Amino acid sequence: MVHNDYENLPGKNGLPEGHAGVSREMVVPVVRNKKVVAILGIGNKPANYTDLDVETVTFLADIGWELAEQKMKQELLIQSEERFARLFERAPLGYQSLDENGNLIEINEAWAKTLGYSKKEVIGKWFGDFLQADYVEHFRERFPQFKQAGKVHSEFKMTHRDGMPRDITFDGQIGYKNDGSFEKTHCILQDVTEQRLMEKKLRESEEKMRSIFRVAPTGIGVVSDGKFMEVNPSFCEMTGYSKEELIGRGTRLLYAAQEEYDRIGKEIYRQIAQKGFGTQETSWQKKEGSSINVILSETVIDSNGHSNGFTFNALDITERKKAEMELKRKMDELEKFNRIMVGRENKMIELKLEINELLSKMNLSRKYNPQQITDGS
Repeated sequence: MVHNDYENLPGKNGLPEGHAGVSREMVVPVVRNKKVVAILGIGNKPANYTDLDVETVTFLADIGWELAEQKMKQELLIQSEERFARLFERAPLGYQSLDENGNLIEINEAWAKTLGYSKKEVIGKWFGDFLQADYVEHFRERFPQFKQAGKVHSEFKMTHRDGMPRDITFDGQIGYKNDGSFEKTHCILQDVTEQRLMEKKLRESEEKMRSIFRVAPTGIGVVSDGKFMEVNPSFCEMTGYSKEELIGRGTRLLYAAQEEYDRIGKEIYRQIAQKGFGTQETSWQKKEGSSINVILSETVIDSNGHSNGFTFNALDITERKKAEMELKRKMDELEKFNRIMVGRENKMIELKLEINELLSKMNLSRKYNPQQITDGS
């Protein structure tokens, strides 16, 4: 847009206070993707503006915009790199980069804190120098595979600066140059030492519980929704059923009567609601039809609810019940015999007293003295 007679330009809005006077002006747009992104204006040329001036200023405007745009991109790149550097250093997980030989060329603060080293002690060193001895060859073999595959998920035992081993997981990718050749690795690491220790303790605890479960002399199992989910060998021996015959079947299987099944369930659940576990004495029917007496105890697996089922312990007290009944029978016999014996002794005392009385009436000496009357002789 060219105005060589600005003074007589119709419809002009005038100039701001203090602005230099304008006799001529030329304004050219900078267009990118069919949109005006900037304008460049000049004014007060001694002579009229020509087409050559328009062409020249348009060219300068384009050059100026390219330079300005490049400058803005550089500033944005610098800002982006600064933000990345801050994120890189403050990231909660460790980060490292290796060159094509496996030497460390970058680590962040979290990496240094995790393993106790300073950056000065690490940069330029071979990564294998920070591994436990058993893992050095493993890294030597895996690193070429990592470079070939382009990504990796792995776990190593690394050596902390204090000499203690640390379990470290790695997730990494290869960074490439513009020509597609290897540039460096990008790896995120996480210290999972405590997690692995907890997992080990959990495995040991589970194995200990499994061994107890296998060899316990009492029946042990798990029920859920009224069905057997797990039983131990002692429970199978107690009931006569195999594990395969019990798993998935309802616990009603062991009760001869529905009334007893309902009573036990109602009472045990009532006790569990009150004190966390329930115990009841009942009778079960074995596979071959005979009955056994058991003390059944149950508790919930998860104290927050019944959704995970119940564990139970069943103690076969059949022989004990038989022994109790036999003991009662013997005690009853003894009581009966005792009553008979006490009656006999009282009768003998009575007879001795009568004999002494008759002898006295006959003016004869008494046969039994007081000691002989009471001692049964």
